[in-house]
Amino acid sequence: MNLALSWRKNWPDLRAALFKGWPAFVWERAPEHLVDGVPVFCCHVADSERLNVDLKFLSQNGYSTLTAQAFLDALSGQAEIPDRSIVLTVDDGAHNLYDTIYPALKRYDFHAIAFVAPAFHRDRYDLPNEQRPCTWDELREMQQSGHVDVQAHTWSHRYIPNWPEPIDLVGIDPNYSRPIQHAEPLALEADLAKAKQVLEDELDTVIEHLAFPMYEGTAEAVGLAQACGYSSCWWGTKPGRRGNLPGAASTEIVRLSAEFIRRLPGEGRASLKSIFQQRFR
Repeated sequence: MNLALSWRKNWPDLRAALFKGWPAFVWERAPEHLVDGVPVFCCHVADSERLNVDLKFLSQNGYSTLTAQAFLDALSGQAEIPDRSIVLTVDDGAHNLYDTIYPALKRYDFHAIAFVAPAFHRDRYDLPNEQRPCTWDELREMQQSGHVDVQAHTWSHRYIPNWPEPIDLVGIDPNYSRPIQHAEPLALEADLAKAKQVLEDELDTVIEHLAFPMYEGTAEAVGLAQACGYSSCWWGTKPGRRGNLPGAASTEIVRLSAEFIRRLPGEGRASLKSIFQQRFR
């Protein structure tokens, strides 16, 4: 990732650090409760050892992971928010989702939402596992397990505020993904509609949740997503919105990096310094 792209990708988190735009539990020394609603965490790929530490921390401290529908029901006020509820999300659909994250979710009986861009998924690849996307069969298996809810990350993974600028996927060989992205791009609405339709056809499920690549969308993109049939839009951090409280708009769901999982209230919390070193190294 070049310097300009790295800065653009991490600027929202740096802004949140400067202006305390993260939920209160990130900053508090010894929080007992979540006061900013349901935290949503995001990663792209995961190290097996670190992931196990994070999920063990969640399990031992009584956290539950909400499905997308349960989370939206909580936001809309149709359901009570269970104590110590969080949401886990994984972007980009690299094979690491299938061979590392999925087994860990099953081990701890947790759930995650996987946002994938279907333009890159195939039945098979001439690539090493550590460089390829998930196959369709792998996505189907995870979807049917109930531990992973596969949803949309646009069709071809482009930067929405500067559409149709292509963005590399994390954990996937750019020599594979870039030729696909450099084909003639679709208009934004057509891209969002195609992502939804292809995923529904391939996975035999309902696709109604959309995560914006690079964590950023636009008001226009939200309107087009709703016109295509999406009921929620997922971002990164947003100024003035520290968490996801009941009554908040489902089109402005905020997420923070999975490094902050171990800042949640509970035994075995990591220091903020250690997390900053990990996040911004």
